[in-house]
Amino acid sequence: MRTEANSLSQKVRDLLQTPAVRRWGLYLLKAFALLAVLLVLSRFAPAMPTPVIALFWFGLSAIASLNFAYCAVIRKTLKRQKYREGGRLHRFNEGRKLWIFLGFVVSAACMAGLLLELPKWDAAEWGFVVAAVPLYLAVLLVARWRLRREYEPTFLPAGVIRWTGVITCILLCAAYAVFIALEPVSPFISAREVFDAVRLPFDESPSMLVSEAGMLVSLVDGVTMLWVSEAAVTYFLAYLIWRIVLVAATFFSITNLLGVCALQLPEIKRIFMPLERIGEDDVPRHMKASHLAWFAAFPLAFFLLFVGIDAVYSDAMKDSELTYAEQFVRDQENIIVYVVDHGPLSHNEAAQLVDEAKQRIADLTAKTAQQLSDLSE
Repeated sequence: MRTEANSLSQKVRDLLQTPAVRRWGLYLLKAFALLAVLLVLSRFAPAMPTPVIALFWFGLSAIASLNFAYCAVIRKTLKRQKYREGGRLHRFNEGRKLWIFLGFVVSAACMAGLLLELPKWDAAEWGFVVAAVPLYLAVLLVARWRLRREYEPTFLPAGVIRWTGVITCILLCAAYAVFIALEPVSPFISAREVFDAVRLPFDESPSMLVSEAGMLVSLVDGVTMLWVSEAAVTYFLAYLIWRIVLVAATFFSITNLLGVCALQLPEIKRIFMPLERIGEDDVPRHMKASHLAWFAAFPLAFFLLFVGIDAVYSDAMKDSELTYAEQFVRDQENIIVYVVDHGPLSHNEAAQLVDEAKQRIADLTAKTAQQLSDLSE
């Protein structure tokens, strides 16, 4: 019995040491660590000070941008085959700054939307996100098996990551469509009830800019809920499509992060190395300090810019009864509630509301300009 137990234990150890098990075990470890970070943010992001939430925002953005940058480097590697060394196009193709910057900006926009939505997720959303981890791995393994006959080894990982992200996102959207189709819809009695039901998790955020963004998102959520509650009864297909479109952005952000988790360290290093020619896999190459510096500089610059603007804006708004976003959202909600709950406005009523809104905006603009002028002095 002891001999059999030792033999079984040795087989398990040998299995755990195989490259495939180690690679995909590491993927699962990174993916669930990522979910743990998102869970923490969903609980504590609304109360985080400006530097802390900015650190999470731009840190996640930098991580997510690795996927964009890696795919860009693979495209550059393919284009390198047609450019002669020393030429202008060759030198331009060797650069990284533009794609690192664009990848970071796109990632920052995706992560901003994700951070603003996290506190509003319920059990269903979390269920889909948790299921995305093994689903992504299953799709990746199938895609790798099918595409190895189509791609050269240099370009295989990027092709697998790209197709896996697309297919996983489509499968998640399809599953979500089935869930929405089976979910009962509770119609709202009035537009006022809709806006009162909108959640405002960042209403008391220490970051003024985050709070303002949360207010604007609440307006979009209210309008969406109002339209969806009507469309679910009369135009169910349009309602279904719109719900899928809204959640697709979240699934895209999640699958992009999972793509980074699936990348191995040598693949990530390629982002910062000189481009290779096909057949030069054995030529030693090293990461360039300039590429690493640019990759670190963009998150740092955005972090400092965000914290600085937030401090200035918070100081400018400290004596205001309502901020720009609060006033704008309140005006729009009042107009929508009046139109939906009380019928269309007459010409005079509409003109009066527009004039009042313009006057309030002018007063706030003048007050803010004066406060900024006082600060500069």
